[in-house]
Amino acid sequence: MVIVFGGSFNPITIGHKLIVEECIKKYQPEKIIILPTGNSYNKKDLVPFLDRYKMIEISFNGYSNVIISDIEKNVFKGTYHSLKTLSKTYKDIYFLFGADQLDNFSNWLNYNKLIKNFKFIIVKRGEIEIKINDNVKYDILDFNINTSSKSFRNTFDSSIIEEKVYNYIVERGLYKRSV
Repeated sequence: MVIVFGGSFNPITIGHKLIVEECIKKYQPEKIIILPTGNSYNKKDLVPFLDRYKMIEISFNGYSNVIISDIEKNVFKGTYHSLKTLSKTYKDIYFLFGADQLDNFSNWLNYNKLIKNFKFIIVKRGEIEIKINDNVKYDILDFNINTSSKSFRNTFDSSIIEEKVYNYIVERGLYKRSV
């Protein structure tokens, strides 16, 4: 099993790291691939890909079974395309994403191909109800730590991210906040 954890990681939080650690414990995957979205992904307040990549690298330094992928660095063609590319190297891929994405899941690029060809791990936080197409092969990872990249960007609360990531943000002047 190889778990691909996709997201903007804008920035990577303690919650993201704990999700990876929980996946390692629960699923014992061969690898976990962190797949940050590229700069072309349409999301407000997205800092440059290379900065997000570097923050992920800082956070997972020393994790031998965690790989950071740059396949979406230049262009985002959708999750299906990214997973299809990764499946040329890795077998038995599960895509990990948050339950908050389920409302829009059926609108993802190549949705039908995605659910036909891949399995999923859905991270359930709080009271979000998991409603999903019966044709989707998935498992649920219960995770109840209330941290998010958005809450960091809104508050600049350093307790949401690791100190070394926070220091990188300050040094690079990211998220346009005075500290």
